[in-house]
Amino acid sequence: MYNQYLSKPFPNEHLLSVLARWFNHTGRNDFLVTAKLISNNVNALSPAAVWRKVYWDISRQFVDNLGWDAIVKQHTLVPYYAPFLTHQDRALLLTGDEELSQTRIKPAQQKLIKQAHNWRWCSECAEEDYENYGTPYWHTYHQLPTALTCYKHNSLLHSFCPKCNFSYQDFQKHWLPPINRKCPSCSKPIDHSSIYQSPLLHWLSSASYHLQENGLRIQNAALLKVMKEKIGYEALPSNISVSIRNELSQLQKEFQDWLPNDVVDHFYSKPEQHILASTNKVLKITSIVYREHSAPPLSILLILKFLGLEAATSELLT
Repeated sequence: MYNQYLSKPFPNEHLLSVLARWFNHTGRNDFLVTAKLISNNVNALSPAAVWRKVYWDISRQFVDNLGWDAIVKQHTLVPYYAPFLTHQDRALLLTGDEELSQTRIKPAQQKLIKQAHNWRWCSECAEEDYENYGTPYWHTYHQLPTALTCYKHNSLLHSFCPKCNFSYQDFQKHWLPPINRKCPSCSKPIDHSSIYQSPLLHWLSSASYHLQENGLRIQNAALLKVMKEKIGYEALPSNISVSIRNELSQLQKEFQDWLPNDVVDHFYSKPEQHILASTNKVLKITSIVYREHSAPPLSILLILKFLGLEAATSELLT
């Protein structure tokens, strides 16, 4: 089943990118059929999952030479998501247990995160990679859903063609980033306009990169602890008094008033009224901080920023 000639990953190359490069080298035109020479688990290949069965199949190619730690840390998004996973999933990923060959791990509320589902690329990186390695490839850092710009060039990451709406959600029709700054589907130039990075957007990008670098050694409990200390309550009683309830309601209102509209537009897949609805817990401070409701990294980072915990966050993440 395994192809012994699958090349080892390039720097910060996603495991699935190795599969895409291998397919490109074969010169064939049916990705799903060809990729099954490597793995039978190739039907869903977006970057949205923390772990897929196909990752295990690909990792078998290089684990003896690279080591498990290097594969997970440098060639998946596991570090970015690690602090927010269950203890069981985190333990599996850290130890490289063979159970991962039959396991899919998905982040909490990932359907609400806009930038998590399409493969994204930086045109400058694609051109440089082609010059340096003879091929472009998919970078792990470009797939962090809380970053809008490239970790190397600070240029806007692309996720789709605004002319024909083509996007890379799988590799069936197109499988590598374009090197000519044109859409691989309609051949129209892709707009390379920049985006204004507000201090908040810049901080989110920076925190995202630090998570990808150091997330394997960070526990969510440490992030929750600094938030609880800032709010002023280590825990909440089962029967919350009227005064505390009013205080927390006011804190939630201040958070929602503080939250910029463009952040919701850039990062969430649903409109603001849905994201901030009273029945939705994706940005509910009490649910996330005190009830340990599973939340995406984006929500945790936004609450940390709102509470003025940039320095504490930086200390934990670096």
